[in-house]
Amino acid sequence: MFARLLLFLFATHAACWSAGPSLVPQEQFKPTTTAAELLNSVVQPRGLHIAHQVILVHPSDDLVSVLSYAAAGDVLLLANGVYKPEATDASALVIGKNITIAAQQTGQAVLDGQGKRRVLEITNGHVLLKGLNITNGYTEDDGGGIYIDGGTVNIDTSQISSNTATYNGGGIYITGSSTQVTIRSTQISSNTAEYGGGIYIYDGTVNIGNSQISSNSAVLYVS
Repeated sequence: MFARLLLFLFATHAACWSAGPSLVPQEQFKPTTTAAELLNSVVQPRGLHIAHQVILVHPSDDLVSVLSYAAAGDVLLLANGVYKPEATDASALVIGKNITIAAQQTGQAVLDGQGKRRVLEITNGHVLLKGLNITNGYTEDDGGGIYIDGGTVNIDTSQISSNTATYNGGGIYITGSSTQVTIRSTQISSNTAEYGGGIYIYDGTVNIGNSQISSNSAVLYVS
């Protein structure tokens, strides 16, 4: 367990950590259904939804609904483009189950908080975020890009940039004594917070490997 560990990075400082073998699986995802078919099956039920489907999602689809109706174990495969989930709460997307959200082409699926809300909040489950560009998140609390408070989370080959938190963790905020996070081959940059511009780790177990954390802005604070 980490004891209030704070990682902070300023505009001209870069750092890389290596933490052994990656826990992130390297599957090649092939669509088995589409978001439109999934949502249509909810409106016009065709029986039980089978888990472990690979659901192809496009920017025009309602990503909030797709995530809500996806079964535990599904993969949301995001086609190229900018996704602007229109949630009504503080986080654009809230994850509390086993789910994978992966870009069909690495770096070309953008999850955009539009400067209005946090992009992702993870509370439970085995979660894989792969090849995503997470940007423009904003919160008057902790975790502008991603807020993690529970679960086993793997972030792989992603970009987390230009997110803002009023308090802690502009890019990522991590808490929860049982939380386990692995970050691999990921760039965390140009995020802003009062404390922990790039990452703020309050609690949990975190492994970071082959990643770059740079050009983040924060007040120097360690407790």
